[in-house]
Amino acid sequence: MKRTITVVAAAIAAGALAFALAGCGCTVNINNTGSDSSSDSTSTSEGVENPVTESDEQGVVEATGIDLPVPAGVEDAAWSYIDDGSDNLIAQVTFTYNGKTCTMRAQSTGDIEAYDISGMYYTWTAEAAGDVGNCDAAAFTCSECGYVQWLDVVPGIDYCFAVEEPGITTEELFTMATECFVPMQGEA
Repeated sequence: MKRTITVVAAAIAAGALAFALAGCGCTVNINNTGSDSSSDSTSTSEGVENPVTESDEQGVVEATGIDLPVPAGVEDAAWSYIDDGSDNLIAQVTFTYNGKTCTMRAQSTGDIEAYDISGMYYTWTAEAAGDVGNCDAAAFTCSECGYVQWLDVVPGIDYCFAVEEPGITTEELFTMATECFVPMQGEA
């Protein structure tokens, strides 16, 4: 009897999760739009605090303890950090690489479990396992974009590399993320 209740409860929970995920077809834009970047937090017209603080590379390092360098030749990098309500801020840099709009995020968790810090809410149509550098990774794509997430276990930092490009493949994501990723502890 106890096993039946457990199985039924698990099935209900799985169904609720599937229903919630099936409804995801929109994104949440967390980029700072039109606000004064001189203040640490801003309010939108709806009165909701904007969790993004624009900065430069050094300011992001000072706020988060994480350096997100960009590939050589990138000239349009825009750094920021995000207060997601956890104990650690998320470092972020957005740039154009190989003609594609890319966003790299990282958050120090000190944990050995990966967390989704992408901020992307789509119905993913393709998933794949692979690697970024020496780290196991997972890639997700839909018709509009895609992202790769991985955990660099040694320093305990979660990473996400996202590309806004219709038709991007998981293979392209793994390749681009590997080209853009610089491990905190250097090459192993």
